[in-house]
Amino acid sequence: MSLKERVKADLNQAVKAGNGPKKTALRDIISKVQTAQTADGRKATGDLSDSEYLACVAKVDNEYRQSIDSFTGKPGYEARLLELQEERIFVEAYLPKKMTEAEINNTVVDFLKDTSFVKKDMGIVIKALNAKFPNQIDGKTLASIVGKKLI
Repeated sequence: MSLKERVKADLNQAVKAGNGPKKTALRDIISKVQTAQTADGRKATGDLSDSEYLACVAKVDNEYRQSIDSFTGKPGYEARLLELQEERIFVEAYLPKKMTEAEINNTVVDFLKDTSFVKKDMGIVIKALNAKFPNQIDGKTLASIVGKKLI
């Protein structure tokens, strides 16, 4: 079952079960996908690939994370903050598992062991690792580790 089919099936189940937060999160994903299809002119020609669909899910997750950050610590928004956190849990279920700091470190070491990259090549290394492990590596952690490993 493709990611798109899984999201639609889960949305149908959430609607039938009356699960408001899950329903909202899945509709946000579908809305982001439809926006991407329209922007690319694919509405009539076909669907997004699974990797493009996954990129849309990652964007929705990022939007939830930013909203949660903006509401955190603001008085009067506790209820909305809890709603956003619950909805984000459902979005995260469709993303690949994030690598731990130790896994990222091992990946960077393996990638750099037979290369001659220097500090000024940091962007190239980060771009290559992000391409190799899409939506699995935290950017800040990766940049920190790569920065420490390059001379």
